[in-house]
Amino acid sequence: MPVDWDALELQVTELQSKLDAMRPVNVEAINEFEELEQRHNFLSQQHEDLVKAKDQLLQVITKINLTTKQLFQKLLRRSARISRSCTPNCSVAAKRT
Repeated sequence: MPVDWDALELQVTELQSKLDAMRPVNVEAINEFEELEQRHNFLSQQHEDLVKAKDQLLQVITKINLTTKQLFQKLLRRSARISRSCTPNCSVAAKRT
């Protein structure tokens, strides 16, 4: 099969024109991308850690609130019981004075 040199030369000229029309290549782009990817991965991990820490803190706060409420109710019942048991004695003591 004979080679069509004119068509081949036209094709080479067109491809060269396309290459010339391209902007300069940033040879540092790959390094910049890798640095940005590392930074993104680091920040994503930090975000994930913070979300987990927040969830744990909310669980601790909920537990503290529940425990405090239970202790307060227990103390209130005990105080009421002491008050009821003391009331008759306090009335008698008040009458004696």
